[in-house]
Amino acid sequence: MKVSECSKRSNTPIDTIRYYEKIDLLNVVKEEHSQKDYSEKDVERLCEIAILKKTNLSLEEIKEYLKAKDTIESMMSGQLDFVRIKESLAILKTLNDKLGEEKNDLLAAQNTIEVAMNSLKENLLR
Repeated sequence: MKVSECSKRSNTPIDTIRYYEKIDLLNVVKEEHSQKDYSEKDVERLCEIAILKKTNLSLEEIKEYLKAKDTIESMMSGQLDFVRIKESLAILKTLNDKLGEEKNDLLAAQNTIEVAMNSLKENLLR
């Protein structure tokens, strides 16, 4: 599919798609006439990137995560490279720890907001 169709299906601006290609976050296959052919997998990858961006991971961290995920998937398909698998697991653990910290921060903020709301309710009922 053309970039315009990929953009519509993934709800990602064309300029963003091109930027992701430039920084090797998205690798698209070129056809014979050097025109890029975007696949359903590319659409899925763009949607996955959009979800990961909401977790406050940097694009470099998202790139590391996707590389690690791809390594694990290739391992599952029988292509074993133990050094890459070990590196991928270390990356995933680091990112998981960071997301755990983000989660704890969000839960603490939610608790603070709930306490403030309850205090306001009590003051209004007096």
